[in-house]
Amino acid sequence: MNWRNRKVNGKQMYGVTRENLNPIGFVIFARLDSNRLPGKALLKINGIEMLGRVISRVREASVTGRIIVATTDRDLDNPIVSFADAKGIEVYRGSCDDVLGRAVCCARDFKLGSIVRICGDSPFLDAALITDICALGLKEDADIYTNIPGRTFPYGASIELIPKKVLERLDALVRSASDREHVTKYIYDNGSQFKVSQLRSLKSDYHGVRLVVDTSEDLARAEWIASVLDGSADNSLDAAVAAAIAFEVDNSSDRKMTTQGEL
Repeated sequence: MNWRNRKVNGKQMYGVTRENLNPIGFVIFARLDSNRLPGKALLKINGIEMLGRVISRVREASVTGRIIVATTDRDLDNPIVSFADAKGIEVYRGSCDDVLGRAVCCARDFKLGSIVRICGDSPFLDAALITDICALGLKEDADIYTNIPGRTFPYGASIELIPKKVLERLDALVRSASDREHVTKYIYDNGSQFKVSQLRSLKSDYHGVRLVVDTSEDLARAEWIASVLDGSADNSLDAAVAAAIAFEVDNSSDRKMTTQGEL
């Protein structure tokens, strides 16, 4: 149980060698329709499509694995397929609402041992988190490796590593439409049935920070963050959080000035 090392284009890469995790797939879940922000998967943030940003972040990870975009089988999501194809990314198409079913079938079709579940609305996901969650998978034997419970990381920096056998177990267990839509919700709601290995942060400035893009306000924040990070040598999670906090401070000042002007 160790890292398998190799270099790609001069960058040190690592392969997870725990038998039940290999091969790993980095699966980005994305679709175009959103009640709060329609078409968000391909909306441009500082000139770059959000899905393109997520793909770029995943490509920076120092762990070997297949990158797959998992979208729906509806014509509505054909532009996502075309975009992924243009980026040289593999695609799986499945159910719209049964996202658990989409995840299980994706893992089976691509003969994966596990998936790293990545949300397509997380354009500032730190590639280091992918490495960290896979490293956690080496250290401990668990049903899921995650940084979600207790929310010690920002919204938009969520990461989960799930063995295929656990996805198949969930597929057999879960009947609720809500639980199937949210893939791992059943695990968190029934913690006594599963062994959960958690990645935690001790950084207090992560608390309550939103890096996810789910609303028009989130999009405005993302534009600000991207304008700060694009072209910078530092695109870490810390840098994104600092930019997000600066955005809130700047906009708080603007709101205060507007309010004062209305008095």
